[in-house]
Amino acid sequence: MHIYEKVTDILVALIIFFLIPMLYLSKRTDLLCQEELSGYTENFMEDVTTHGYLTKEMYDEFQDRIHNIYPVLQIELLSESYIFEPIYHKNNNRIVYSNRNQTYWTVTTHEDILNNLYSTEARHWFFYGGYLKINLWNVESGRKELISTYGARIRELRNND
Repeated sequence: MHIYEKVTDILVALIIFFLIPMLYLSKRTDLLCQEELSGYTENFMEDVTTHGYLTKEMYDEFQDRIHNIYPVLQIELLSESYIFEPIYHKNNNRIVYSNRNQTYWTVTTHEDILNNLYSTEARHWFFYGGYLKINLWNVESGRKELISTYGARIRELRNND
């Protein structure tokens, strides 16, 4: 056997015995991280939608857990809801309800939610029936890539106690 055949045999053996299992373990680790990320996000979403609000402590705990898995992950919260306001009109210098409602769609951005969390309120209330959406972005090496999106309806009425 020539020396080139031996070197080629050794390289093929290295690929078969070391590289392929390493690639498999890498993919498996990534899959486990994705499952853990999904579980944390679903639990966070469940807490927020059943309570109807988000506190600074809830957000900080979620952010810490997420960044332990993916340090380069960016969290984006978005809240959307319909607002119903009664329509009033003047009648003989009195304000009278007209039995009609004005409806419009509102969007609360990530920055507005964080401003409420880190202000003196330390809590952001969501509207009953509104929709909360969480986008998780990978911002590694200057690129912004969407990893996953979660969303749910707010199921708890606002209770200002």
